Amino acid sequence: MHRQTKQFSTVGSAVRTTIIVPSIRRAGITLFEVVLALAIFLGATAVIGQILQNGSRAATKAQLTSEASIRCEKRMNELLSGVLPLTAVQNAPFEDNASWQWSINVLDTSVISLLEAEVVVQHVNSRGAADLTYRMNRYLKDPQLYEDAAIL
Repeated sequence: MHRQTKQFSTVGSAVRTTIIVPSIRRAGITLFEVVLALAIFLGATAVIGQILQNGSRAATKAQLTSEASIRCEKRMNELLSGVLPLTAVQNAPFEDNASWQWSINVLDTSVISLLEAEVVVQHVNSRGAADLTYRMNRYLKDPQLYEDAAIL
């Protein structure tokens, strides 16, 4: 045990008293402190891991959504410009990436000579299930109307 010496003096007196006070020093940390620190560390690690996983999932979904919208716009523009015919197509793969599929639905509307074109783009994962679907609709005049007018 280590002893520490402290001196006290009283005001107005020439007497000095020396008191020896034993002091206790700890040589290390306790088991409770180690377990508490470990529990805090593991809890923080679990929370940070969950946050990183959620962020990764959100980034992947945002990237897929962005690519789906670009692919959908491309097919819609091909349809409107006449590169693709106004006929229904179901689950056709894209030429550059087979994990992306596209469909076209051409629907009649309540207005005469007006059609509704719907383009659907899907991303198919490795298990064969669609994990993202993006749709785009556009109204356009029936091209048959122009062909009939040209014949007359």
